[in-house]
Amino acid sequence: MADISVQNLTKYYGDKLILQDISFDIQPGEKVAILGANGAGKTTLLNVLTGRLPYDGGHVSFGQGKTAGVIDQMPDFPPESTVEDVLRLAFRESDEVAAAMDELTDEMTRRPDDASLLKRYAQLETRLEILGGYNRDYEIDRVCNGLDIPAAMRAQQFALLSGGEKTRINLARIILEQTDILLLDEPTNHLDIRAIEWLEEFLLSCRSAYIVVSHDRYFLDRVTERTIELTEGTALVSRGNYSRHLALKMDAREAAERKYFNQLREVRRIEGIIAQQRRWNQARNYVTIASKEKQLARIRQEMVRPAADPAAIRFRFRAAEPGGGDVLLAAGLQKGYGGRTLFAGLELHLLRGEHVCLLGAN
Repeated sequence: MADISVQNLTKYYGDKLILQDISFDIQPGEKVAILGANGAGKTTLLNVLTGRLPYDGGHVSFGQGKTAGVIDQMPDFPPESTVEDVLRLAFRESDEVAAAMDELTDEMTRRPDDASLLKRYAQLETRLEILGGYNRDYEIDRVCNGLDIPAAMRAQQFALLSGGEKTRINLARIILEQTDILLLDEPTNHLDIRAIEWLEEFLLSCRSAYIVVSHDRYFLDRVTERTIELTEGTALVSRGNYSRHLALKMDAREAAERKYFNQLREVRRIEGIIAQQRRWNQARNYVTIASKEKQLARIRQEMVRPAADPAAIRFRFRAAEPGGGDVLLAAGLQKGYGGRTLFAGLELHLLRGEHVCLLGAN
């Protein structure tokens, strides 16, 4: 049974059609990318899946008993909640199970001969193990280390964090919850390279199904195996990651262009036959003309000209006059904030035409 089933989904904003008859299934464990230009409806689709937005037609359903974690869906936390408190919310069910086990322990002390209590305790113990309740401290430390959430941040009030920091904490929380389905809208935002690499490894080993919306093609290539592209309200679904999807899309476009131009040549050939038959102007020629005009109408009805490929973005920068070979020179560069030194003794020498990437942890 599919974790998520979407059938003929249609969504309007006012009188503007955003999604039209979208259909797809997400099977258990599938790793899916959603692509599309800005405004194509990617976030709208995620909001429909989470129930935050109504839809105007079709059907959306989750598998029975399936739970979903959403990176940008922030629960209401008490204002005094620390980051640690928010992270430990991922183990709410574990805490409830542990509390029930404590109650049963007291009950078994009073009724040691009741076999049903021992059976119930064993069931709860198994459930706690499945939920990872015995390893919660280890799991919290593991995820926090991976997503660069230091101990000092874990002690801070959640409400005082920046928007990016809150998103990172919420990502950690839903990872710890071990939900059946992850819905991730731009999960690499606010992560440095090391944290992105950790997230990639986590997703590759993750047993949950997930849907990822991202503009990071390298991230999508690594962590997804199926692609849904939203364009002009419809969905193009293909098996494979981002690069494979682009290759299949280009093949399909080239095939469509070949079909269109072959049809165009056939239209011109038939039009030539019709014109020739008209010049001959005999009775039998009009029978041929009628037949060819029907053939022509059928071809024209089938013809669909492929939409033009969006032009690649190109930039041209022109200096008023050529500069020298040395573009940037720095010696003994130092910077700090509030007594904390960020860097010191930095030497830089950038030459004209060089391309430099600046890397570093947040």
